[in-house]
Amino acid sequence: MQQKPTAFVLCCFFCLYFVPIGEVAFASPGRGLDLGGAALFSNTSLPQLQTGLQAGWNVNLGLGFTLFPWTQVQTGDSYSETSNTVALIGRCQLDIFGLGASAPQSDGNLYRAWQGTGLGLLVGVASPEFQMPLLGLPARFGIEAGGGLRLTKYSGTGLVSAHPAVLGRATLDVKIVDPFAFGLFVPFEWAWKSGGRAIILGIGVSLRVL
Repeated sequence: MQQKPTAFVLCCFFCLYFVPIGEVAFASPGRGLDLGGAALFSNTSLPQLQTGLQAGWNVNLGLGFTLFPWTQVQTGDSYSETSNTVALIGRCQLDIFGLGASAPQSDGNLYRAWQGTGLGLLVGVASPEFQMPLLGLPARFGIEAGGGLRLTKYSGTGLVSAHPAVLGRATLDVKIVDPFAFGLFVPFEWAWKSGGRAIILGIGVSLRVL
């Protein structure tokens, strides 16, 4: 499947429109635009086939937002502070991903490599801000879950299919230089595809504009 960049570019412009300016402090958890990449490992289970692990990759663009407490409000030349507490957050994301073929099975068969794109919406909670040990930088931990739709195809075929997925994401954001934060994240996905299910887990890094 040829990846057309139109949707990705439009999403970039849409997200940039909502990115807060750098004067907004890190007290607004989860808010901002981030770009990340991850290494993935998938296990696909079908009625007559256990594929084993498939290694792959993911590139994602996300727009995070705070549901409660609400983000800071500008009053004159300054911003009112939000309390440093547990917060309810949300995230819209666009994914581009690819998984390699499985190892040959005992009967010589293998599960084809597959690639795709997806959209997702997640909600979750973020911890109060804390200081990272040794680094002394402000950080927040967040965990989110939601759902998404995936559009995928198998290598060497022209068949494209759409399927739903349950999504999860655990993130550690560390503010490095205003307005940028470095993130480590663990993505999770449970997808229904081709009469079976695929469980995908990974680890990645991201750069967020707060």
